Amino acid sequence: MRGVVPDTFTDRQYSYSGEDELLKTRHSRRGETDYFYDTTGRITACRSEDEGYLASWEYDAAGNLLDRRAGGRATAENSVVLFNRLMSYRGVHYRYDEFGRAVEKEGRSGTQSYRYDAEHRMVEVTTARETYRYVYDALGRRTENSTSALTVNRTTGQNFYGTECGWRRRTGRRE
Repeated sequence: MRGVVPDTFTDRQYSYSGEDELLKTRHSRRGETDYFYDTTGRITACRSEDEGYLASWEYDAAGNLLDRRAGGRATAENSVVLFNRLMSYRGVHYRYDEFGRAVEKEGRSGTQSYRYDAEHRMVEVTTARETYRYVYDALGRRTENSTSALTVNRTTGQNFYGTECGWRRRTGRRE
């Protein structure tokens, strides 16, 4: 093709183990990245020589993530995993409430806030541009998703084979 800049296209290749674990990625612009796992299939390290990036993960005997570190040794001051909760990863920071639920996610694209009801169900997500609300029925099933521009209701009906669920759209501005 004439007139096409060669850097316009990106080629990616993936290599997997017999256990379907991602072992290597090849990216035409970023080079190769290798992935390493323990005997139970949990990721333990990720290395990209072209980007000069090395990350490793450690777990306790119960399989809880203890820490993830980039480069050298992690300390309590720079830990990104605290009480089995991811605090920070690649420029995105997370904050949790006393129940361990994510209540805030802050990154380059802005901040998202999450609110929950007494049953620990997410009822609201707020971003810089929009607020999303969720309504649940007595059985805990989400029955409505809404924003200021759109409301989507969930309907449930019975058929010969069992329960059939569907979504019905209702558009319009909310008051």
